[in-house]
Amino acid sequence: MTNWLAKAADSGKSAWNIVKSAGPLLISQSEKTSQMYTKHKARLASVDMAKELIVVEAKMLNEVRKELLLKQANSEGAERFRIKKDIEELDRSVRQLKIHTKALLYLPEQQEQSESMGGDAVEVSPHWIDKFNELAKARNEEWREELLAKALATEASNPKSVTPRVLWLIGTLDKDYFDAFASILDVSSNLDGKFMIPLLEDTTLVKKPIPNCYLGHTWTIGHLVAELQDINVIAHSASTTYPFKKNSTFDACYPG
Repeated sequence: MTNWLAKAADSGKSAWNIVKSAGPLLISQSEKTSQMYTKHKARLASVDMAKELIVVEAKMLNEVRKELLLKQANSEGAERFRIKKDIEELDRSVRQLKIHTKALLYLPEQQEQSESMGGDAVEVSPHWIDKFNELAKARNEEWREELLAKALATEASNPKSVTPRVLWLIGTLDKDYFDAFASILDVSSNLDGKFMIPLLEDTTLVKKPIPNCYLGHTWTIGHLVAELQDINVIAHSASTTYPFKKNSTFDACYPG
């Protein structure tokens, strides 16, 4: 299972991936960005410089917003409507940058020299970036912003590790379903790195309430599993198996 809290080993590559995902305007607008690009190619890009770039961009957007508000106050008709749309789009960009800034917090703060990268750094795919930015620009709850930031930091550090489906779930799933999923994980056994619960043919288990369930003390294992299977967050037991070789050994951890 992906460790969302794990920090990247290569801060320069990861920071550059996050900056690139913020969009071409941020890359091209300043001399500082050009300096960072040069440093990246020399494998010396730093998280601190990436943070500074995003802060500069956010300040610029804030100044533009002030100017638009003044123009809006003195305009009428179609011009007023156009300015209103510009302000809304600018606000979406500010929300996006906020999540990019949070993503950088999950990378090492110190500047590191990336001598072990070997060749050109692997970059996040444009398709993934487009999908992420669509979600980042929305009016997200604080907990969802954190999850999106962790997803971006993880993908920037290890491209293709966060699938588009996982990204979609983070950006669209209701909080109750996240809480339900967390409750199922709390009662799952970890067998060879896979989270599992026994088959639900056991009616005793189906009716067993989940201790300290996020959704309330009356929720049972069977109820939660049915809810999560309906939205395809967990697989149906009839179509899911995980084989173990005879006489093989593996690590196991059971809920206590």
